Amino acid sequence: MRQQTPRAAVLPMLRPSEDQAPAPQNKSMGDIEELAASYERKLIEVAEMHGELIEFNERLYRSLMAKDHLIVQMRQELIDLRGPVPGDLSQTSDDPSLSDFETSHRALINVWIPSVFLQGRAANAYHVYQVYIRILDNEWNVYRRYTEFRELHNHLRTQFPQVDTFNFPPKKAIGNKVSCHNLHLLADCSYEGETCQGQFHGEGVARFEGGHVYKGMFSQGLMHGRGVYTWTDGVKYEGEFVSNVPMGRGVYTWLDGSSYDGDVYNAIRHGIGTHRGATTSVVYRGQWHCGKRHGEGTVYYNQDWTSWYKGGWVNNNREGWGVRCYPSGNIYTGEWKDNLRHGEGTMRWLKLGQQYDGTWQNGVQHGQGADTWFLWRVDSSQFQQRNEYRGGFIQGQRHGHGTFYYAGGGMYRGEWKNNKKHGQGKFTFKNGKIFEGEFVDDDTTDLGRFLQCFRGPDNDPSGLVPDMALVMGSLLEKIPKRRRDAERKQVECVIQRHNAELRSIYSFYSRRGRAPSPDNTFLLSRLQFWRLLKDCNVHRHGITLTQMDRFISADVLTPDIPPEEVHSPFTTMLLYRLVSCLVAVAYRIYHQDTVSPKDILASCFSKLMTDDILPNAKNVKGFVFSDPDRAVVAGGYTERCWEIFQSFCTAHTAPLADRAATQRHLVWLFKDLRLFDEKLTTRRFLEVITAENLDAGNLSNCNLDLEITFLEFFEALLGCAEVKCQQAELTEESGDEGTEAQESELDQWIQGTHRFFSHFFAAYDHNQSVIREVKEERLRQVAQRRIALAKAQEHARLREHWDERRQKDEEAAEKPDGHDEDAGTSPAIQTPVASNTSVTTTAKPSTSAAPTKRK
Repeated sequence: MRQQTPRAAVLPMLRPSEDQAPAPQNKSMGDIEELAASYERKLIEVAEMHGELIEFNERLYRSLMAKDHLIVQMRQELIDLRGPVPGDLSQTSDDPSLSDFETSHRALINVWIPSVFLQGRAANAYHVYQVYIRILDNEWNVYRRYTEFRELHNHLRTQFPQVDTFNFPPKKAIGNKVSCHNLHLLADCSYEGETCQGQFHGEGVARFEGGHVYKGMFSQGLMHGRGVYTWTDGVKYEGEFVSNVPMGRGVYTWLDGSSYDGDVYNAIRHGIGTHRGATTSVVYRGQWHCGKRHGEGTVYYNQDWTSWYKGGWVNNNREGWGVRCYPSGNIYTGEWKDNLRHGEGTMRWLKLGQQYDGTWQNGVQHGQGADTWFLWRVDSSQFQQRNEYRGGFIQGQRHGHGTFYYAGGGMYRGEWKNNKKHGQGKFTFKNGKIFEGEFVDDDTTDLGRFLQCFRGPDNDPSGLVPDMALVMGSLLEKIPKRRRDAERKQVECVIQRHNAELRSIYSFYSRRGRAPSPDNTFLLSRLQFWRLLKDCNVHRHGITLTQMDRFISADVLTPDIPPEEVHSPFTTMLLYRLVSCLVAVAYRIYHQDTVSPKDILASCFSKLMTDDILPNAKNVKGFVFSDPDRAVVAGGYTERCWEIFQSFCTAHTAPLADRAATQRHLVWLFKDLRLFDEKLTTRRFLEVITAENLDAGNLSNCNLDLEITFLEFFEALLGCAEVKCQQAELTEESGDEGTEAQESELDQWIQGTHRFFSHFFAAYDHNQSVIREVKEERLRQVAQRRIALAKAQEHARLREHWDERRQKDEEAAEKPDGHDEDAGTSPAIQTPVASNTSVTTTAKPSTSAAPTKRK
């Protein structure tokens, strides 16, 4: 058999063709037998290798089956420990109904090992396992060695007996250093993509056991770079990876539609990021720490972003300082703790018109605070009517000692209990009368005495409301120290009696020259304050407005205020500052006329209110604020005129003096600008600027050296503009009566005023330009004279130097020739002599030399 087979294989094949090639010659029998033996040996080697391969395959199959059995056992133990996770039950049971359970239920606890890292080198190499734990929305990543997990297992066995029922997997079941060194726990996956030196490197797709998929960049066998990792439960991460771990900037997307876009550290939210809810429309933007909102952040609770919180967070709770805007529009600004208002804060209820500013505890008012109820504003009134309580609170109710300010002007100061007056207290009525006694549940025990209110303010003066508290400054220093408290109380009583009138005056003058406002909220400017003083004829007491500013600055304001702020028309003042200024003005005017030094401040202020303020206030005079419509138009020229007034005062006052000018300087200004003509004569101009003086008709006794403020300067300009407007031609078409005639007259005034100020500004700019040119020309001439003088001095110095040198040369030439005592044969010594025009050479001849000749 062995001999026939090779022979048959080597027999030549005959072709049934006429043109056949000649048959080769037959080989010898020895060669054929040797060839057959060689084939026989090869067949025997192949059969032996096939048998060894079948035996190795059987051993490998048994090993794989044992590992699969161990993996199934470990998976079942894990499911029993943490509950089922999507993908677990379908791998451990053949029951098709389990897939419905997986899709409809989500485990409360998820635990898995996404990656492992090889640490150390050579013989000291070991593996660190990443264990990912998720309980609801809280996430953790734990990195430990196998020995550390085993120690933890042994410790738990001593604490919890049920842990002892689970077998801890041996190390060889997870893998050793040799088997997973190259793939780093990526061995249990299928890979499609680029490789380098047998490792995953470049762009590729890895599909893990259990259905997890990663698509992105690899580096040296690890997920590294940009990529997308999708878990079997629908969670997806798209972003940066570092050594198999989501790290850097990325986006998490959950199955319910919620997402996170921001910084990721060790696969959890950490840093700055934005989380968007799926069904609740909640959006959080801010800082994260270990998967929780922690630090500064903003959360929006609805789609319209009308309900939000911005502030501090600690472990997903509002804590620290923050602002909360509720859907109703209510706003809280203050401190938080455990999602509750806790600490110092302010809450505003917009619809109720209520505001609380004080201490909070566990979401309610508790401690010291101020609660205010704002009432509807009265038409044309600047001040809101309000009730206000300042004092103690307990669990959201007024309790303890506190003060209640009523909108009508009354005040109660005393004890409270459960939002009611209870205990000793003092009630001050609007008229200043006081009742002091005991209250029980908001009622007084002596109703008759309460109604009579027989005690007056002089016996027990009460304090002012907060917005009218006096600022006395150095004014009290003029009063003996032992009487200062009594002086303050007495003047406060007088202010309390005129409370309504002072508020009305402040509201009236602060609106002058202002465009209408929805809330009528304006601050009184110094320009309007000057107008109030002039309307009340305060300047007729021998004190100018400029002097009043200095007195107020010294008595009420701080002494370090610069002069430009003291006399600035744009400086604003609150109500309490107005009252303090009036007290200072009253003292300066009437303190010398007061007979008794006792209660001098109260006496002076009462006389000022009775004689000057109350009879004359709101009777507006002058050219600026007398007409409301014209005052608004005139306000557009104030800033430019204030710049001119400042420059005008600087040019006519000493550098260290207070910036102010006189009426005489104003006349000079109009003369320099050539504003006087046949319409506006000097006499007419003097009538304008002295119209509000005590003796306005007598121009011969007019004192032009009186200092003026910006109000008087500006009113002088408006008065001159009105004089020129009176001589202008009237419009041909004018209405008979009513609104059309008024509008025509107002338009005429606006046009005439605009022409005057345009001419005034242009003339002033031209005048300043001429002054600058003159100054520059003077400086140039001075510089030229200095240069000419320097040149003359230098020429004289050179001339004098030349004359001295020439005289020396002449003296040296006229000196008689001398002979050296030691006559020799040495050559002559040449000595040059330098001058501005020539160089002469003198020789020292020998005894046989010729006489010296000078050039």
